[in-house]
Amino acid sequence: MNSYTPPARENRNLTEVEAVRVAHLVADHAAEFYGQCGPFSFGFDDAVRYNVEGYVGKVITTVAWNVLYEAVAGELAAHPEILSAGRLTPAELAARKGARQDAAQVYDDLAGEAFKAGDYPLAAAYLDAAERQCPEGPVAGGRTWDALRALVAGSHTAMLHDEQAGRDAYAAGDPRAPGANGHIQARLVGNGVGDPRNAQCMEAFLRGYDAAADEAAAAAIA
Repeated sequence: MNSYTPPARENRNLTEVEAVRVAHLVADHAAEFYGQCGPFSFGFDDAVRYNVEGYVGKVITTVAWNVLYEAVAGELAAHPEILSAGRLTPAELAARKGARQDAAQVYDDLAGEAFKAGDYPLAAAYLDAAERQCPEGPVAGGRTWDALRALVAGSHTAMLHDEQAGRDAYAAGDPRAPGANGHIQARLVGNGVGDPRNAQCMEAFLRGYDAAADEAAAAAIA
């Protein structure tokens, strides 16, 4: 007996990323259901229906069908050249996917640089920008955008913890504490702003820091 229960579909607006996915799926596949196909002739409404049922609805599984139909119809109405251009070849589809991945990789690389510099909010913003270029995922390692954001969020949380630990140690008179600004001040000791070693400073001052976890996370994002 199959116990799988599909996710409930909500009558809500598409998120920004979902709207990008719709646009990509429509641009790539809507023409497959338009014009003459063997003995069958497909029109605009057919292109909308079969794109929703064949592609969009299988990717976006939590949004109501009527919302998806409206989104696909709106995309095709705004870009009639999608249907008039005809079906894409496998090579054309692969080229489009590669271009989207390349565009996303630019922001993914910037996210890695921001992460190594300890600017976690900026790293998260770059990951968001990368996802908008290629929602289906980054190029390297098969990781999801959510997984990369989790790495950034975990390091950000650790940094905030270290800042508070530094302030607490300074207030308690711990001679090893680098000052009232805790982690931030530690980053400026010896290395300079943006040096990837700065992330190790606060723990090194307070209790000795094994940076392996942060280094591994930085390598995963880069």
